[in-house]
Amino acid sequence: MMKNMFDVILEENKENLLNKEFVLKHLYIGIQKVSTEECIKRDFGFDGLESYLYVRLDINEGMASAKLNKVLLEELSISEAEAWAQAQLNQHAETTIQPIFSAINKLLDSPFEDSVFDFDEESAEIYVISNHCMHLGASAILDKEVIAEVARRCKTDKFIVCPSSKHEMLLLPDNGTMDFEEVCELVKHINSTEVAEKDRLTDRAYKLTV
Repeated sequence: MMKNMFDVILEENKENLLNKEFVLKHLYIGIQKVSTEECIKRDFGFDGLESYLYVRLDINEGMASAKLNKVLLEELSISEAEAWAQAQLNQHAETTIQPIFSAINKLLDSPFEDSVFDFDEESAEIYVISNHCMHLGASAILDKEVIAEVARRCKTDKFIVCPSSKHEMLLLPDNGTMDFEEVCELVKHINSTEVAEKDRLTDRAYKLTV
């Protein structure tokens, strides 16, 4: 039987995945729809979503990920508490937030100065929060330290969060002028027309107070 690409990736990275130091250094948090999948995961705090742990792997100038399970953690002598804590540290080190137009420029390889905060809080209305490589970066919305700083800069503690895809979230300062239900409908429309099914999260927005 021909092996699928994922099995090949795991086989080629077997040595790394059995190396405790490598796993802890490359451990991150991902977000997906609530599932019955047997991996290390927990409630995300938004209805319909859950977070999970994965190891990032570099392959052929690209990226892949391998979700953690209890068997692998036990083999590496890593507790779930230690794994989540290290993944949060790794995630925080890579969190980025920028106006949506800056994110688009970056994707188009236009000049862009990379930093955790790169936005004009006086004029921007939509921010993209992700990680520096914009790969499985939607979990950056869990970075309370960064969100708190955004709130300070935007002079508000209320936001609307749109799950753009598993790679990024959209963060909208909520000044009370937006219709929340309309935003939810927009998320649903964009998901059905612009986002690949494998990358979709939920068809709704969320309210966030920091």
